[in-house]
Amino acid sequence: MKRLVMIAFLFVSSFSASMCDRAPADTTTLSESTTESVVTTTSESVVTTTTTVSSSGGTSSANVNSSTLTTTSDTGTLPTITTNTMETTTVSTEDPMTTTVPTTTIPTTTTPEPTTTTTTTTTAPTTTTTTTAAPTTTTTTTTTTTTTTTTTAAPTTTTTTTAAPTTTTTENLPDTIAEILAQSPSGTVSVTGVVYYVIATPELPSYYVYDGTGTILVYNDSHSVTVGQGVRLEAVYDTQSPAPQLVNVSSFAESNVFTTLPTYVPASVADIVAHPQSDVAFYGSTLRLTMTVDVMDTPFGSQVIFKDDTTSVGFIVINFKSFAPSGNNPYPMLVGQTVTVDAVIHVFEPNQGKWHVLTVSDPVVPPPFVPGEGGELNPPTPTASIPGQFSGLYLAEVGRNLAFWFENTPITDYVADLEFPSASSLGGTGFILQYFDTADTLWKPLVYDGLSQPFDATWDNLVLDLDTAYSLRLLMQGGPLDGFVSNTVDYAPVAIDSEFSSWGYSWGMSGGTGVMMPFAGFAIYDVYGLASNWSSGESVDVSQWVTIRWYRVDPVTFQMTLIPDATGSAYITTAADAGYYIAFRAEGDGVHVGGYLQRIIQTEVALMNRAYITDATAEGFVIHLEHTVDGMNVADFTIYDQDGIEVPIASVVALDGANYVVTFAASGITTGYGISYSEGSWAVAFQMGFGGMYHHSEFYSVSLTE
Repeated sequence: MKRLVMIAFLFVSSFSASMCDRAPADTTTLSESTTESVVTTTSESVVTTTTTVSSSGGTSSANVNSSTLTTTSDTGTLPTITTNTMETTTVSTEDPMTTTVPTTTIPTTTTPEPTTTTTTTTTAPTTTTTTTAAPTTTTTTTTTTTTTTTTTAAPTTTTTTTAAPTTTTTENLPDTIAEILAQSPSGTVSVTGVVYYVIATPELPSYYVYDGTGTILVYNDSHSVTVGQGVRLEAVYDTQSPAPQLVNVSSFAESNVFTTLPTYVPASVADIVAHPQSDVAFYGSTLRLTMTVDVMDTPFGSQVIFKDDTTSVGFIVINFKSFAPSGNNPYPMLVGQTVTVDAVIHVFEPNQGKWHVLTVSDPVVPPPFVPGEGGELNPPTPTASIPGQFSGLYLAEVGRNLAFWFENTPITDYVADLEFPSASSLGGTGFILQYFDTADTLWKPLVYDGLSQPFDATWDNLVLDLDTAYSLRLLMQGGPLDGFVSNTVDYAPVAIDSEFSSWGYSWGMSGGTGVMMPFAGFAIYDVYGLASNWSSGESVDVSQWVTIRWYRVDPVTFQMTLIPDATGSAYITTAADAGYYIAFRAEGDGVHVGGYLQRIIQTEVALMNRAYITDATAEGFVIHLEHTVDGMNVADFTIYDQDGIEVPIASVVALDGANYVVTFAASGITTGYGISYSEGSWAVAFQMGFGGMYHHSEFYSVSLTE
């Protein structure tokens, strides 16, 4: 906005007039003068300041404070008036008056013959006017009252008024955001532009405005605005804040003068990091960022940050004001992933030495792969089920157990720890434990003191004191598997007075691989088996004579196969393990420690087939696979709606080996659903946060409300 202060200097060079009253023509000359005055005017009537001077060929005088007026009739020269301080002169008349306004030039009139001119001037009533003249200034002001004059003009009479040059002074106040940022003005400025970002913090409502030349934050303004709204406002530019902003909005109105939203320009995190804090034009910039999501620990908790990639040192911070108090922050679940998002440069945090950005849009996660780019998936062919048989029986421990000491002699029990799925979990009413009688080659119920058969359907283990070798199995009672038998295990008693006193293991991604169970590559680690020996009359730790070995277990037959060269306290699963369970066995050396302790991790190792979903609706979705497969089976999908109710699938149609359309039958889906797909030896995996890892699809959910 520009304010113009005009200082005008009026220079009167000469003024000549001729008047005649029945006498020879006289020439009257008004002296040259310069006046700078301040005029105060009342509000109702036209105000004039007048000094009346008349000449009739004789001697005339007028009293002016500290002034001398002299008229000489011989020369016909109008008297010269010199004044230092002019008093107020008031002219009042009852007759109508007109104050003649001086013009720049009065044309010259030449009359060859004497001409009689009658001039009638009507002047409006005049109120009091005060004129204060600066010291040492000569002032001549002429106003003619109502007069009828007959004048015989001299042959040539010229009247000339010359105006001095006009000087204009401009105070250049900024009227665009770019000028405001460049000039950093004090006082109130005016901005006309469009709102393009609203910070949804109730305690300090603020918004960004763009006017085509620049961007600026309007801070702590309670006016309700929306993105795309044109506004015109007056506010104070805050010269004290390190970030450019307008405060104390004093005038606000909607405006359609400028409503074009800014574009979002691609930029990298490195580009942002390189900008100095002092670059005021950079604040409020609209950028499109493609970067990796990470987290940073602070005294106030974790903050989400953006990097160009996982190895980058430089980063920027997502300001917490990006999210409304009740809003959702999607970024913690995207840690480790590359996303694209529109953002606004907000502030530079000097304590962190980092730029903060406000995110504008939801993050767009680009597809992690091209469907089918991983080639064909070749899962192992599972073992065919054996008619009339179920599996799950195994010996968890074989050894001895110290019952008590008698006169420094250990009294021990034999240990045959049987583990199995409960009969009820398989739909049965109970089990009968059988042994194989080699004498008549028949399976018979094992008679054991305190064990009534069939035993409880909820039991999933038995610890027996058996001093005889047996082949053992379970016979199902009742339910859909009535009459089915389990796999067989072979037990042999241990002669060495030792026992496994303690054991343990861990599994999952914490083993350092970053791969989650069940996918090939997950780790089983921190395995141990502690053993004690009592043959010396006291308990002695003999754990050093325990060796840990690793096995693959067929889920159908429960047959165990030793994995070559796999020993020690940790094992990382491989693609060769796909379709198998993994077991570890802590086994004694047969001298210091007898028997073994083992555990089977009863989750099939699966080949990972990464996937992502598109076109998700309440009627179905399209699933895209990294590896091609021969097909996807309806029975291997499990879909649950938002209420945990299983959703039936009408069809699975292959677009090709890597893309399949899944259509639901009638369902109650309203807000979302969960997806699971596994064929045992391979399973679908979806990307999750916390490092970009992939997890089993039973944890994946589709939201229809976002």
